[in-house]
Amino acid sequence: MLVMRAGSLYLLKSRKVFTMKSLTRFTRILVVLIMTCIPFYARAQSAKQSLKTGKEQYDRKEYDQAIISFTDAITLCDLGAKKLMSDAYYRRGNAYDKKGEYDKAIADYNNSLSFDVYNFDSQSARAFMYYKNGEYDKAIKAYKQEIYLESGNRDAYVRLIASLVRTQKFDETYKFADQFKTKGRGPNVYGSAQWIFFSYYLVAVANDIPTGKYSAALTNLNTSLERCTPKIEDGSQDMYINILVLKGYVLEKLYWKAEAIEVYNKALAMNKQQPDVKAALGRLIQSPIIVAAQTDKVVPANKIVAQADKMPPQIIITSPLVSRGLKVVQKTKLLRVSGKAVDESGIYTVMVNDVEATLDAAGNFTASIPLAIGNNAFVITATDTKMNEATYNFIVAREVDKITPAIVPVVPVAAQTLPDSKYYALIIGVQDYT
Repeated sequence: MLVMRAGSLYLLKSRKVFTMKSLTRFTRILVVLIMTCIPFYARAQSAKQSLKTGKEQYDRKEYDQAIISFTDAITLCDLGAKKLMSDAYYRRGNAYDKKGEYDKAIADYNNSLSFDVYNFDSQSARAFMYYKNGEYDKAIKAYKQEIYLESGNRDAYVRLIASLVRTQKFDETYKFADQFKTKGRGPNVYGSAQWIFFSYYLVAVANDIPTGKYSAALTNLNTSLERCTPKIEDGSQDMYINILVLKGYVLEKLYWKAEAIEVYNKALAMNKQQPDVKAALGRLIQSPIIVAAQTDKVVPANKIVAQADKMPPQIIITSPLVSRGLKVVQKTKLLRVSGKAVDESGIYTVMVNDVEATLDAAGNFTASIPLAIGNNAFVITATDTKMNEATYNFIVAREVDKITPAIVPVVPVAAQTLPDSKYYALIIGVQDYT
């Protein structure tokens, strides 16, 4: 309450209000607080502005400038502003990713998660960086965690399967490929023109390769590559690389070593952070069948010369026991043909009467062929990786088991004894013989 007395202004102490002296002290404290907060507010605003500028530069693909702006945001930002710090580290990691500096990107994603463990964008990006950086075991662990949190996450399934394939864990690949068809489809992969390539890839990794059908796998992978348009924006370039690498693996299994090197080199040119591809190239270049200069650099395919091979394969039949051109007699309806095809360049296919035999890496083959009654001509054709062919002919005659009639025992009839009888003779003659 204000009271005027003798021209003086007083504040009644009875109401415990401020005296003029107390009011002055309060004003000074308030001014100090405001002056102290202004720099923090200004820094926070500057951090937000740097973050905004960095986003704009990133969208314009000015990644170096974006990294500088995001770094400014991190420097200016108060440590207590955890969401802002997490976002700044995440976005700088994205810029490092675009520059191919995957180790720095992973470090930034880790920093982002240290400020906000629930930043799912950083979790997903870090898993992808593990995959691109060739740290496949870490990628597998990260993507399994993503699928646990979101069972329908298409991208997590796609890259988990790819990481399992890169570590040649085909049994586990089959399991998650089967789940993908029912749980992880997201946008309908099999009905999407953009993702139709992935269905061919799945057949190769889940069906063909685990059963040793490498020729079929090669066909499916070639179809997958034809239908996959590699684009960085939608992640299909990384899948294209993964299909290329798997094709190289299949070509190795088929002993197409020069072709495998060419495919591996193409994949490595698109992403140099692939330790498994570098190891495969090193192994193939040192192979005795390949002649190449020893170098630390990736050897171009046109610099690698395979030894000439114009000799056809050798075919050895182990079942049935046959001699070339001779007939084998068989009574069963189905004949299992087995043997071995041998060639220095490796065996590409073995055909038994136009049926592709099951073939392993050592050249052992088997095929089951139905038999018609009578003569069955067999032609076994083995083709090596240089397309040289050899044939082996023999005939199998299927006989029908003869039905032996049942023996009917003959019971002798007892001899009959005639009773005593009288016998008469009748003589007929002619009186006049003239």
